[in-house]
Amino acid sequence: MRILALVGSNRAGSVNQRLLALASVAIGCHGIHVDQVDLRRLDLPIYDGDLEDREGQPDGVAPLRAAIAAADGLLVVSPEYNHSIPPLLKNALDWVSHPIETQPFKGKPTVMMSAAARPWGGTRMLPHLRDVLGDLGCIVVPTSVAVPVAHEAFDAEGGLVNAATAGFLARAAAEFVAEVRLRATARPSKPAATAAR
Repeated sequence: MRILALVGSNRAGSVNQRLLALASVAIGCHGIHVDQVDLRRLDLPIYDGDLEDREGQPDGVAPLRAAIAAADGLLVVSPEYNHSIPPLLKNALDWVSHPIETQPFKGKPTVMMSAAARPWGGTRMLPHLRDVLGDLGCIVVPTSVAVPVAHEAFDAEGGLVNAATAGFLARAAAEFVAEVRLRATARPSKPAATAAR
């Protein structure tokens, strides 16, 4: 099984990249690998329906759609910008959601996490993100992770200083992995190939 991570900030030294590293370890403890897609490298213009009608989707959309479709679940880690979702992440979600009939989010187990410099730690952004992901059909697990005052939240080894926050992360990872496995077992198995006669 493989998980795809979408991160709302890919800045060097980003606290959300640190949070992603910890989440990847927590999920990896359950035997599931996490891959990250660098949204900046996709070089997506701001979503524009006229542009899409005129020129089709930008080149970066197809590989992102394919990666999401192939993943067994999504790990979404993001900072909070002006109480809401950063444009890098929201724009990628908007492009991939079109056309709606073939978008790859429906039924995808998803876990949300956020690290932010302010004391509320992304808790104002996470409900907005949950609404968007839920509208796309993602199965968002109830437990999310918010890391407040994130520039002080990590120790020298990259771990979380606050034991309660570390506990939330472990709980969210376990809940997410259980949902991923539940959905995987519920999927119809592919018919076995028969030898040609």
